[in-house]
Amino acid sequence: MPENTPRSSFLSLSIIALLLLTVIVLGYFYATSPTEGQLDAARQDITALESRLESMREELAAARDDLTAVRFDFDRLERENRDLSERIEARGDADRSLDECEAELAGVEAELKDAEAKLARLEAPAAANATDPLQDELEACRTKIAETTAELDEAQSEIAALREELQTLRVGADTQVAGNETNATRCEEDKAALQDELAALQDELAALRSERDDIAGQLDTLHNSSQEIADRLAECQESRQAAARGQDELQSTLRDMKSEYQNLVDSLRKEIDAKSVVIEQIEDRLSINILGEILFSLGSRRLRPEGRKLLAGVAENLSPAHGDVVYIIGHTDTVPIGAEFREIFPSNWDLSAARAASVARFLLERYVVPPERIAVMGMAEHHPIADNDTAEGRAKNRRVEILIGPELYGN
Repeated sequence: MPENTPRSSFLSLSIIALLLLTVIVLGYFYATSPTEGQLDAARQDITALESRLESMREELAAARDDLTAVRFDFDRLERENRDLSERIEARGDADRSLDECEAELAGVEAELKDAEAKLARLEAPAAANATDPLQDELEACRTKIAETTAELDEAQSEIAALREELQTLRVGADTQVAGNETNATRCEEDKAALQDELAALQDELAALRSERDDIAGQLDTLHNSSQEIADRLAECQESRQAAARGQDELQSTLRDMKSEYQNLVDSLRKEIDAKSVVIEQIEDRLSINILGEILFSLGSRRLRPEGRKLLAGVAENLSPAHGDVVYIIGHTDTVPIGAEFREIFPSNWDLSAARAASVARFLLERYVVPPERIAVMGMAEHHPIADNDTAEGRAKNRRVEILIGPELYGN
């Protein structure tokens, strides 16, 4: 098998194509906002990679089968080489036996020559005396020599045939050994090439698995990001809807407050003109400041008749929206509590809080609002709206403020 197979080239191109596809897919995902279509595309890429991974597994299995076949052929050649070596060794034994036979034949030839010479020496006396008993022995020797000569010729023919067969076997063995060595070398090369290809396939398979895991992780991250974005979009939609509802409610509240403000202005025109009452609309809140001298006598927390009448007019025109809180806040000037009132109100804190509580009780008696939506506070002299150095300024600072609107400090 050649070292650079079509399969390895195809796998290299496939890996490059997969890497390019992965870069394109990831770039597309990071360049745009994730959508369901992009998630489907990412899933299809994962499926394609898994399919390619399965194909790589099949090719890896085929490469392993090829390697097994080469190993089988290599083992077969090794067995054939061992058999051939045994046969060559056996031919060597035959060669040695043939040499021994030739040596033995040479000995026999020498003995035959000696016998012929001896026979020649004996023939002369035998011719002179045909009746000599040695004549029979001579004939027997001649017969023996003829038989030995025939055996010798037969042995020489057999040796020649054996030499020819041995030469043929040597040539065939040399040819087979050379072929086996070539095949063994080729098998070794194929085995090494297959092992390299198998290692490359295993590396590519590991790289594909790593890429698949990376893309799967990125897909999970993308899916989570998409879900987070969908959740944020839903939250934004809810926030927009809530803001729209809040805007509608605010507009409705402002319209009601404007109407309420106008009604109060119309109802308290006399007091407003006399600057005893100041009504202001501050964004989503309505502020009503009432001078203390209209509501209370000096050093007292009991409402005067004029004050009760004024508060009744205020109560008739108030209709706070659902969820609004009615804050009743008492304020004083900087003049300390007189000695005659100090036993009841040790400080301006106590006086401002007590007057705010009196107004709250009056409104609760005539004004349908849950007590938990009314807040009473005493600020003493710490939130002036005028200069405390003049009598006119101190008169403005002695006041009760009714503030209607959303809760100031939360729950």
